[in-house]
Amino acid sequence: MCVDNLMEFNLPILDRLQDSFGPVDESDVRELEADLGVTFPADYVAFLTQYNCAYMQHPVEFNVRKPGRFVSGGTFDKCLGILKESPYSETAHDIRWNVEVFEGSIPNGLVPIAHSGMDPICIRVTPTNHGRIYLWDREDEGADFNTYVVADSFSEFLSILYPGDESYKFVEELPIFQSIERGEFASVREYLADGGSVDCRNALDQTLLMCAARSRWPQIVAMLIEHGAQLDTQDADECTPIYHAASGQSHDSLTMLLAAGANPHYCDDRGRTLVKLLDERSYFRIARTLEKHLASR
Repeated sequence: MCVDNLMEFNLPILDRLQDSFGPVDESDVRELEADLGVTFPADYVAFLTQYNCAYMQHPVEFNVRKPGRFVSGGTFDKCLGILKESPYSETAHDIRWNVEVFEGSIPNGLVPIAHSGMDPICIRVTPTNHGRIYLWDREDEGADFNTYVVADSFSEFLSILYPGDESYKFVEELPIFQSIERGEFASVREYLADGGSVDCRNALDQTLLMCAARSRWPQIVAMLIEHGAQLDTQDADECTPIYHAASGQSHDSLTMLLAAGANPHYCDDRGRTLVKLLDERSYFRIARTLEKHLASR
C-alpha cells in the first residue's frame, strides 16, 4: 500500500479507529523526531499527522510472522500520539511518555507507537529494517526472544489488520438495528434509500440514532443525522441520543450530536447531571468535552 492510498483512508478497518485527539502538524512530528533522535518512515508520518492518538473502538487483531510458544498475534487497541495538553501528555496515550517509561526495556532502535493490551507495538527507526513493525511481549521481558515481527512497514501493518469477534455484545433483534450494531454501513444506507424510517424504534423504545451512538459507529450517527433523525427524543428510560453516546464512550458520536444541535442537558431520577455520571464512571475526557460545551452556551 502506498502513502497516497493511506492518506485517502480507504481501509474499511480504519472505520474502527475513532475518538482521535485531533491531527497534528508535520512540524510536531519533526520536533518529536528531533527529541528522540530518530526519523520515522513517510507512511507512519502521514498516519500520525492525520490520526494522532486514537482508539480502536471495536476489536481489531493481527498475527505475528513467527508465533512463539505463547504469542501468535495481538490486538490493535490504541495508537499513540503527540499530546500537548495536560493530563494526556503525561499518560500512556503519548509517544514521549511511552519512550521514557520503556527506556532500557524495549530493544534499542524500537519506538512504541501503539498498544496491544499492555504490550507495546513498536516501529524500528534504525537504517536496517527501517519502519518494520514489532510486537514486544511485556510479560516475557528478559527472555531471550520476546520481540515479534508483525510487518515490514506501517502500511503493511495496516493492511493485515482484521476485525475481531464482538458477537457476544450483540443484543438487537430487529434487522436494521442488527445492521447498526454490527457497523454495516451499506445496509443502513440501503435501508434509508429504500424509505426506511430514520426514527424507528426497538423493543426498548430506542431509535436508530441511539443504537448507533451506543454501539460506537459515528459514521452511522452522521448518516442518520443527515437523514433527519430526531436528536432529542427519549427512550423508555428517558435517555436521549446524547446520553447513549456519552455512556457508550463514543467521543466522536457525542461531538457530532453536539455540533448538530442536540440538547446536552440530562439529569437522572436522582438529579445527577450527565457530566456528574460520566465523572463517576471515570469517563473524564467525554465529561470534559461536554462540560466545555455547556460552558460555551
